This record gives sequence, C-alpha cells and structure tokens, in this order.
Amino acid sequence: MTLKADDFTFSESLSQQQVLEWLKKRIGSIPTTKELLEFGKTLYKASKYKKAAIILSLYIDRSDCEVIGEELLGYALIHCGDKMEALQIFRRVVQDPKFEADWQIVVELQIELEGQGL
Repeated sequence: MTLKADDFTFSESLSQQQVLEWLKKRIGSIPTTKELLEFGKTLYKASKYKKAAIILSLYIDRSDCEVIGEELLGYALIHCGDKMEALQIFRRVVQDPKFEADWQIVVELQIELEGQGL
C-alpha cells in the first residue's frame, strides 16, 4: 500500500508496538518488511525524521531486513539529534562491504561525540 508522508498521523510519542498497531489498522494488515522500508523512506524524504526513525526501527527488527534500512535509520537519528544511537547503527552498517564508505560518518560522529565529552 502506498502512503504519503502526511498520511502518517500517529504521535511520535507512541511506542514501537503502538505504531505497529496503528499501521496495522491503517493498511488493514501487519506491514511487510518491504512496506516498512518504503514507509521509512517516504517519511525520511519528507524530512519527518522522528517518524522515519520509528518506522525504520521496526524495519531493522525484522530478520529479513537489509542494511540499506539500517543506514537510513542512522541518518534519521542524526537528524533527530540522537548521534550516539546513530553511531551504534553506523558501526554495524560498515561491517557490510557495500557500505564501507560510511566509515567516514563513524569517524565524524566519534570525533563530535568525544568533543562533547561523551
């Protein structure tokens, strides 16, 4: 099912389980892994980073998720200001040879967080 960014009217304060229930009611079924990635991309492209991060967190909990979704979650977390969590995500992402270029982000985040005393 195709949803536009403005269709995601759930509150950002909902838990992941509550968001999953909201999605289930909205689309009439439990969202597939592919749908979660598409929803996350839609929200990210619309600069709705917090909602994108919530959806993408659901996505990476699936056993059949792909690294591209984890990478997008990392970027969404950076936009949300959660750089420590983003760093953890990117450390996993760079283990995949297709995403080696993200080492630059890992280094930048580490330097920034160390500069903040974290």
